[in-house]
Amino acid sequence: MPPKPDLYEWFDLRRTVRLTLGDLKLWGITTMISEGGAEIALTQAGLPRHYFGESIQIEIQEENLCLQAVITQIQQREDDYPIVQLKFAEVTTPQYRRLVEMLFCRPGQWKSPQAPGELQSLYLLVKSFFTPRILFDRQMKISPVEVSKT
Repeated sequence: MPPKPDLYEWFDLRRTVRLTLGDLKLWGITTMISEGGAEIALTQAGLPRHYFGESIQIEIQEENLCLQAVITQIQQREDDYPIVQLKFAEVTTPQYRRLVEMLFCRPGQWKSPQAPGELQSLYLLVKSFFTPRILFDRQMKISPVEVSKT
């Protein structure tokens, strides 16, 4: 597996945002968001390519969260509404906490692990103690490794 190109986990989280760049105000929807940045599909045209590298303010409406960001990429789509990639800059501790809460603390975000309970764990521990694998299961079980067929 190749290494991850980014340090952060990116989530497919749709939130309405308002971008403010001086007097220019644009609306969009996040397509991906992480602790380090966001990708936003604008719902209106009007962001020229020469704003690449500019500082911009992003306001996530549902969370009432305002962040400063830098435009790292602007992609033009067929329908003339660009996709903007942002990197968050100068995030304060309260803003970071709100961002982490939005990303990682949503209901249904994490699936509950299928771990055994206390009694079942105790049973498995006692069973492994009285029937050590080295004495009772001496045959090596060989299983094939799946490979792609070319």
